Amino acid sequence: MAEPALLRTFGERTGINLETNFNTIAGALRRSQHLPL
Repeated sequence: MAEPALLRTFGERTGINLETNFNTIAGALRRSQHLPL
C-alpha cells in the first residue's frame, strides 16, 4: 500500500511523526463509524 509510505516520507521531510497521528485519527474514525448517525 502506498499511503503508509507516503505518510512516512512526508513525516521524515517535516520531522513530524505523522504516521502516529494518522493512526490515532484513523482509530477515532473507526470508532465513530460504529455510532449511529
